[in-house]
Amino acid sequence: MFDLESEIEIGDGKVWTLEQGVAFCRKVEDLLVPAGFHCALGGGVLQKGESFKDLDVFVYPHKSDGTISEEEVAKALAPLIPKWMAIDHTYQEDSKKVFFCYFEGKQRVDFFLLT
Repeated sequence: MFDLESEIEIGDGKVWTLEQGVAFCRKVEDLLVPAGFHCALGGGVLQKGESFKDLDVFVYPHKSDGTISEEEVAKALAPLIPKWMAIDHTYQEDSKKVFFCYFEGKQRVDFFLLT
């Protein structure tokens, strides 16, 4: 299991920086590649260099004809993310599901699963 605190400086729980986001995504990528997936950084951290809300991470299959499921991603990321939560945005225009987690009650990470 990763010790996130020692490997990525999380900060005070109020802001994600670009440096923290890239470091986090590298850890996620290390876990996803063997399962056939990749990740990409997006949102305010990429656009503005920081976010007081969350870190947006997009997960997609390595092969263009690949599929992706919540269970597969959760299993691949289990060493880093022991507990997931979900928000269903079907009431909004974009109709997406967002899977998110908090690390020790600190910064939020939103995962978007792309097909």
